[in-house]
Amino acid sequence: MALHGVQEAAVVLPDPGLSDPAPTPGCGVCAALYRQGTDARNPKSPNYDLSKASDYFVELRRHHSNPEGMK
Repeated sequence: MALHGVQEAAVVLPDPGLSDPAPTPGCGVCAALYRQGTDARNPKSPNYDLSKASDYFVELRRHHSNPEGMK
């Protein structure tokens, strides 16, 4: 049975895919990936592209990981 005239508030969930990984202090590659990721996620940036932002952050997370430990 549908209720007419009643509207529930929308549920807003955080997007876990957009959390920022922390760059390793002193690593230029990490710093560059972090800057590019945050720039690509900024809607006011000419480089705004959420897909690219995700790619940069995934690369940043994997940058110092051990490839042999990855399956």
